Amino acid sequence: MARMLITALKIVLLLALLGAAAVGAVLLARHEGWPDWTAAVMVAGLLAVVFLTLFLRRVYYRRREAQFIKRVVAQDSQSVAAAPARERRQLQELQDRWTAAVRLLRSSKLRQRGDPLYTLPWFMVFGETASGKSTAVSHARLTTILSDAGPAKGIAGTRNCDWWFFEEAVVLDTTGRYAIPLDQEADREEWERFLSLLSRYRRREPLSGVVVTLPMNRLLSDDADALSEYGRSIRLRLDQLMRGLGAKFPVYVLITKLDLVLGMTALCDLLPKEERGQAVGLLNAEERRAPRQFADAALAHVSRRLKDMRLLLAAENGAADGKAALFPDEFERLIPLIDAFIEGAFCENPYQETPFLRGLFVSSGRQSGMTRSGVLGALESLKGKEWRLPDTGRGLFLHDFFSTILPRERGLFRHIDEYITWRTATRGLGLLAWLLAMLAVVGLSSMAYVKTRRAMDPVYAAFPKAPALGLGLDADMVQLGLLRDRIVDMERDLHGGFWPLMGFEEGEQTLAELKRRYCTWFRQHTLNHMDKAMNAQLAAMDASRTDDSMAKGLEYLVWRIDVLTARETKSQPRLDGRDPVDGLALAFGGRLPEVAAFFPDMYRSYAAWEEDAPMLERERKELQAWAARLIDAEGVNLHWLAQWAGSRPELAEVTLDDFWPGLGQAPAGPQVGAAFTAKGREAIVSLLAGLEQTVEDPKHFQGRIAAFWLWYQQRFYEEWRLFATDFQMGQDKLAVRADWLSAGAAMSTLDNPYFRLLQRMRTEFASVAKLGPQPAWTHIPERATVLLEYQRSKEQSASLEAKVEGEVKVGLGKMLGAFSEHVRNRTDKIVQATAAFDEYMKQLEAFQPVTASKEAAFRFASQHYGGAGGAAPQPSGKNVQAQTAPAGGQPTAVDLAVAALHRLRLLAGDGKPEEEPMWQIMGGPLTFLVILTTDESACALNDLWEAQVLAEARNVPESGQWEALFGEKGLVNAFAQGPAKPFLRRHSRGWFSGSWLGVPFPFEASFLDVLDAGSLRRQQVQPKYTVRVEALPVNVNQEAQSEPYSATLRLQCAAGQQQLDNYNYPDSRDFVWEPATCGDVTLEIAFREGVLKKTWPGAFGFRDFVRDFRDGREVFVPRDFPDKRTILEGLGVTSIQVSYKLTGAKAVLNLGDYPVLRLPQTVAACGRGLGGDASGVAAEAPNGAGGQQ
Repeated sequence: MARMLITALKIVLLLALLGAAAVGAVLLARHEGWPDWTAAVMVAGLLAVVFLTLFLRRVYYRRREAQFIKRVVAQDSQSVAAAPARERRQLQELQDRWTAAVRLLRSSKLRQRGDPLYTLPWFMVFGETASGKSTAVSHARLTTILSDAGPAKGIAGTRNCDWWFFEEAVVLDTTGRYAIPLDQEADREEWERFLSLLSRYRRREPLSGVVVTLPMNRLLSDDADALSEYGRSIRLRLDQLMRGLGAKFPVYVLITKLDLVLGMTALCDLLPKEERGQAVGLLNAEERRAPRQFADAALAHVSRRLKDMRLLLAAENGAADGKAALFPDEFERLIPLIDAFIEGAFCENPYQETPFLRGLFVSSGRQSGMTRSGVLGALESLKGKEWRLPDTGRGLFLHDFFSTILPRERGLFRHIDEYITWRTATRGLGLLAWLLAMLAVVGLSSMAYVKTRRAMDPVYAAFPKAPALGLGLDADMVQLGLLRDRIVDMERDLHGGFWPLMGFEEGEQTLAELKRRYCTWFRQHTLNHMDKAMNAQLAAMDASRTDDSMAKGLEYLVWRIDVLTARETKSQPRLDGRDPVDGLALAFGGRLPEVAAFFPDMYRSYAAWEEDAPMLERERKELQAWAARLIDAEGVNLHWLAQWAGSRPELAEVTLDDFWPGLGQAPAGPQVGAAFTAKGREAIVSLLAGLEQTVEDPKHFQGRIAAFWLWYQQRFYEEWRLFATDFQMGQDKLAVRADWLSAGAAMSTLDNPYFRLLQRMRTEFASVAKLGPQPAWTHIPERATVLLEYQRSKEQSASLEAKVEGEVKVGLGKMLGAFSEHVRNRTDKIVQATAAFDEYMKQLEAFQPVTASKEAAFRFASQHYGGAGGAAPQPSGKNVQAQTAPAGGQPTAVDLAVAALHRLRLLAGDGKPEEEPMWQIMGGPLTFLVILTTDESACALNDLWEAQVLAEARNVPESGQWEALFGEKGLVNAFAQGPAKPFLRRHSRGWFSGSWLGVPFPFEASFLDVLDAGSLRRQQVQPKYTVRVEALPVNVNQEAQSEPYSATLRLQCAAGQQQLDNYNYPDSRDFVWEPATCGDVTLEIAFREGVLKKTWPGAFGFRDFVRDFRDGREVFVPRDFPDKRTILEGLGVTSIQVSYKLTGAKAVLNLGDYPVLRLPQTVAACGRGLGGDASGVAAEAPNGAGGQQ
């Protein structure tokens, strides 16, 4: 059941694979646009390959399994010649005897009955040496033909194979060495040769049967195990014989030397002479019958017949020799031993084909020697007694066996099941593979036709007839460009894919004719006109014209020369992929039409397809002459090459965008021209290589090239130096806070804009390093790259941290192999510099919290701001306040990073001033992180200002604002001495911003003014002032129709209101003014028609009142009282003079004028894209939080 299930699964799997292959073929055909029947062709081809593979595999394994039949006719002589001398004689003798036997058969009259080799059956007698094979055949008393292939006279044993040609059969008497080898290698070789010859000459029916001899002397002397082993040896040869010949034939066991059994000769003496040749044995009628079962039946049958014969002969002849009576019993005693041999030779096993045991017979060819009794041996008196045989050669029981039984057994030959199955399956596979292959060939031929037709159809569709040319250069180029594209497509379709053309040449012939016509038309209608225009343009150019058009025209000429040279040398063009589109204006008479873009491909195809090589050579020489003339016109120097390379569209400048992230713009940012990059140099080198092919004096031109490269190298370095100097302008690209934070996170790694610039400079500088002497500063990028590569390898392998300096030196030594000599010569210093660089990176990593949040950046800055590394130049002036040191006086991360940079500069630099831009780049990440930290802290400080000052001051009454803001516990003072303290500095002229690594903290000027104003007011204002005010009469103009009857002066203070009434007679009062608690001052002038009111507002309102009355009087007019102006004008009042005499007002008058205090909404500029209001514009404090003082 399990076996059937496995078989079913295999069948399902094979069907699934076949279905998948069919589906895949259909999908492929539809994807490629092939006819649907091509899917069947592909499947048939695949199956043909599969079945052919299986067919060849079966043949191969069959040949390998039958490797002992590996010699064919053509190899016989060579094999014999290659054998050792003794074996060579034996093999040669075997081959000669076979040749003689076959010659005899073919020359006999047997050919009248058909093929003489197949007319008679062939039987082989097989057994060990001295087993009675030859004796049995020779004493069978049959008519035989003596020949050179027969037994040799005077030789007892068979040398290899004796041929016995009987009337009814051919018997091959083989040597005993074939059955039981004496010399394993030699006898095996001869046995294989024998099978080879047998298979060669009797291919259809190699043998009709095999007679295996079992000598009686072995049965009498050996035990059952030895006989079983002998049977297995015979079985091995029989198996080789069947497999080698691919046939199964009947096997007859012939027990020979039966005369050695006591009583056999005596019993046969009683037989009539004519009956002594009868066969004694039994034939097996059923092939499926077990060999052991048949053997037992045959032996029982023989034993029974012998016993019957004993009784019959005794009755007929009367008293007989007693030995004859013992013969059946003596024979019966040997049956178990015979069974042991049968079991060994014919038992069924799963590894070998079971031979067909057709019959078992007994015989005696010659009766000689001594015999003894096994039955009487137990008697003491007869123990060891022997009887001599009569020494006769009567050939008992042999004649009928060879003359009758064997010849009629011919029809039992058949091929073995394995061979039949193999041959049937192999033939089926071969036939099926052949049929599928024929189907595939037919399909491939059809597909070849379809492929050729499809390749040609687009050309015919676009050009059903020859194109109409001569309508103008532009129109002709369009037509020829389309034709060129169709030819290229046709060539691709014709030669592409995996479908062979199967010998169809029409497509190739058509393609060749199209190419020939294209070249002719292109030359006549396009190239000749363009060359004529080009010649006119070139002739108009003189030595005074060195503009860009000449350089582009020269590029065009060099390009064409390069294409023609590559065609001639069958190599790749040096300027491949660099089409001189701009230079084509020279060929189009100064204009550049849209069709000019088609010309490069059209010309390359023309150069590749044109068959007239001499014409192309003349064209190339003419172009070279014009190019040489243009080179001379350009002047002595070749500086124009840089301008040419810079205008190439495929070459890009190096800009800040290549290094800095962000979507912002860096106006007027630095850049490196495309000509001064490694790719730009490659373009110039390629053009120079083409120019060298055009000049008449290459040696002189080489001098001009050398001078150009020296100039080019200097300009190259200068471009990159200027770029590095202004590299920090890339910060302008960081438009939003996210860009700054992202860039800040990268600054503490090896992948930041500054380090990438150093690595890029090292790569770019390598392209010009050998052009001339290098400035000292150009070595810094390469040395920095060494440190970066070492640091990167260290990050990849944590074990490097434990390496001692010697191991680091060894590791760097391996790494430095890829760098220039000036780096390898500084190995010791670079080893020391690795420690400094490691420290530098460690301190950069300390800035990591800065990118987490504004608050984290503020905490970091508060702890580290103002160390030695953060010290900035102090403003000049006296009483300059010292910088604030970090808590505990410990060096900050900036201090340590600056110190590490200083060590790096000493170890990796040369101490030259021109190195400064490179070290600015090396310190760029630190500077950036300081800027980021400063700006993030500024944003966080704004939040604290709003929360701690503005929000609190919003609800403070006007009278208490001064004390709330600038008192001993004032909000502004607490803010300045708290969160803002690490970032503020102070000198004699006031407050200013601190700086960190040259980066000032971005305090708003309005905030610093507020701090300065608060400090100034704390120094000048006294707690209280006492002024005596004496009232004098109030006067109006004479034309007034009404006069005031009173004037009341009031001062509002926290302790109460102070008031002085004036009824036009003298009165006075001391006014106590406390700026911190007092507010508005009001003056009320009363008329009968209404009351006029004048107010001096604010905490400094009393000071302003005193200032107005410092001369003792103040004259008011109607416009000073807008709400009463109409009344006053109606009364004719034009002026009102109020007089007060002030005593003790000098201190009040000395108080300065202060601007209106407006608390700024922000204290620092939160700019650089970090968020917040960076304008710094102050807004008036709500609810009276600011005012005049």
